Order: sequence, then structure tokens, then C-alpha cells
Amino acid sequence: MELKHVACENGVYTWRCKTDQEFKVYEYRYAHRMCWIICGFMILLGALIIPMGPELFPPLLLTIGLIILIVLPLSRYLLNRPGFEVVPFRMTDELISFREGRGRTYISFSRVIRVETERNRLDLYTKHTKYPVYIPEEDFAQMRDLILRRVEDQGKIT
Repeated sequence: MELKHVACENGVYTWRCKTDQEFKVYEYRYAHRMCWIICGFMILLGALIIPMGPELFPPLLLTIGLIILIVLPLSRYLLNRPGFEVVPFRMTDELISFREGRGRTYISFSRVIRVETERNRLDLYTKHTKYPVYIPEEDFAQMRDLILRRVEDQGKIT
């Protein structure tokens, strides 16, 4: 199998691919979901603080407001910075991952229940989430077939 932009070393495929606007929306939702989870946790904490002293609740609300005012615009800025649209991907026999560092997302082929194709993107659906996987156009057909074969080998899709 001759791949132009995808490197294969010891059975591990790696590539970098430019994403589209839909991926930015996916990333915005991820960042905002984390923000709302933190704020929800702080509201629950506030519910525990109110019986101890209602004067502690306004600073808590102010802190929640500051988190929202900082995280939401900051995530928009970070996701629009130059170079962010190029995402690294890594694929082994069992899983595929994208992003780097702590934000790396892993998708096990055994959890995939449906795969959809659009242009140079495969959408891998698990029970709760859709994961977009971008592949360079020159290598798309070969990598799509390889990914579909791995998903089928895990026994979820026929």
C-alpha cells in the first residue's frame, strides 16, 4: 500500500491533516462543555455553602461569572489562532487518536457503532459521541478502507 502523506512505522500510522469549520464547532463544544461542568460543580458547592453563610454566595457567583467571561472568549481565540486547523492523527490496530498532549482524544475501534464518509473526513460514531477523523485526500481511499476493516474486525459493524 503506497501512502503519500501518511507514515507507517511498526504498524502505527501517523499523519497531520487540515480540518474544516465543523471540527472547530466540535472543539468549541468540547471546551464549552468543560466550562459548564466546572460552573455546575461550583453551583453545587455554593448550595453547600449557603447554609454556612449567605454572604459567601455572591463571591461564588462572581467567580462563576468570571470563569464564563474568561473561558468562552479565550477558547474562541485559541481555536482561531493560525495553525490550529492542522491536527495530528495516530492509528494503531486497536484505536485512533487525535490532538496532542493532555487534550488527546482516543477512539477505540471496538466502541465504534457507525461510520459515515464526507469528502476527506470519516465520522466515527460511538454510543454518545461523533468523532471526526480527517485524512489527506491523496490517501483517503486506502486509509478509509483500512479503518473500516479495523472497525469490522472489532465486530461492531458488518
